[in-house]
Amino acid sequence: MAENLLRNYPLVVWNRSREKVAELVGKGAVEASTPAELAARSEVIVSMLATPEVTADVMLGRGQYSGIGVLDGVNRGGLVIDMSTNSPQTVELLASMFEGKGCGFVDAPVMGSVQAAAEATLTILASGKLGDFEKARPVLEKMGKKVWYLGDVGKASSLKIIFNLHLWLLTASFSEAFALAEKAGLDPAKTLEIWNSSNQKTYISETKGPKILANDWKAAFTVELAIKDLKLLTEMAERLGFQPLLGNVVYQLYQACSSLGYGGEDFASIIKVYRFYNMR
Repeated sequence: MAENLLRNYPLVVWNRSREKVAELVGKGAVEASTPAELAARSEVIVSMLATPEVTADVMLGRGQYSGIGVLDGVNRGGLVIDMSTNSPQTVELLASMFEGKGCGFVDAPVMGSVQAAAEATLTILASGKLGDFEKARPVLEKMGKKVWYLGDVGKASSLKIIFNLHLWLLTASFSEAFALAEKAGLDPAKTLEIWNSSNQKTYISETKGPKILANDWKAAFTVELAIKDLKLLTEMAERLGFQPLLGNVVYQLYQACSSLGYGGEDFASIIKVYRFYNMR
């Protein structure tokens, strides 16, 4: 995503892990020493951080980032685009704080794979004041093939959590059915071939099925990050008075997957929970 921005704009970069910006610097980006320095040198700030807690710390200058957060250096009239998967409350707080500094704010989480990010074909969900969104749109369009405007700040983050719920449910249901096929003595490769040649084919069966066959657990997105997303789901559902019956079950399945030692593996590793309990 950053490389796609660098092809179109002068780019100042900062990361909690400095080694992760080295390649970008080698391609022409300028490294800032702190989030505040990055903000001071930027008209538009794009953030993507792992958790709501880290987002709040880095963006608002809390904890170890006290006095050096983005808010400490932001320019009046600037724009902040947060592309993390965040809770609606987190982005509402960010919007309020940055607007207090005379800065616009848009939450714009993304949908798509690492390949889609590299190819600038992500689907981007965006919300905030319409004027801020229109200012953000050209930047977002450098990273995604489709940008959807959803209204007030927080709406995009809510929909991202909902879409992620569907993804984790789809992954768990595929894993349960595929593990049952293994237990029944069916040939796994032929089962998957038939699966993906039928109306049962899904994004998960096409992309994660081959990884499961190959026992390839290299993470495109880890189990621990799936747990983070499911925690956001349960918090959002509780605030809304909604009972996510299947969501609660898949949350427990992913927690079990982590407890078995697979937290750093790809989220398709949830099938190992079924194998652990059923293949012994």
